[in-house]
Amino acid sequence: GFVIDASGSVRRILNYLIDSAKLAGEGMKPGDEAFVARFVGTEMFQIKEPMTTDLESIGDALDDIYVQGGQTAVHDALDKALTYLEENRAGDAKARRSVLVLVTDGEDRDSKIKDAKAILARARQSDVQIFVLGLSKFSGLQSSGSKALSLLNGLSEQSGGRAFFPDSASGLPDAARELARELHMQFTVGYAVDDKNPSVERRVQVKWVGQNDAGKRKVIVRPIVAGP
Repeated sequence: GFVIDASGSVRRILNYLIDSAKLAGEGMKPGDEAFVARFVGTEMFQIKEPMTTDLESIGDALDDIYVQGGQTAVHDALDKALTYLEENRAGDAKARRSVLVLVTDGEDRDSKIKDAKAILARARQSDVQIFVLGLSKFSGLQSSGSKALSLLNGLSEQSGGRAFFPDSASGLPDAARELARELHMQFTVGYAVDDKNPSVERRVQVKWVGQNDAGKRKVIVRPIVAGP
């Protein structure tokens, strides 16, 4: 899902924002599904393109994003996007990887979900990776800048995703290309439990064995979520 901040704070960089979101989506493969949502305040969360495998429709929906005045509700938008994705995935949801690409400066001024800890817990408990294209370093945030960065970094860390924070709007395309590579260069390691205590916590060690010149690898680990 592409979740795009359409508040007034992104007006001057809207073209960069849209082009970068489209670059992030270029790695989609046949059979992949996606949707596009735009948000401003808590009452303005709009699905611009419902879940579809039509990649051209995704691009058209991103091109149709427009800016609207109002206070930003990042917490509420993310909660609604997660709910939409969870309710509209086709097939076996557990067999498919689910991702949200959130494009925003991270400043929340209008959410009904006031506590950032609540939305971080929501991200941690979902099975959706959140990747962030953060506008925080150049969008003009002042006193709230560190708070916005903390929120966006927290969302990516708690969901097992990543956050990208270019220093300027012109750096957005490169960040989007790196994000697209991240989306399609992952694999998941799992193991089967064959004993009478499947709920017992286990320590797992994973080692990469390969050539020394194979390039750097980054491990993305979701935090442990305690059972009921």
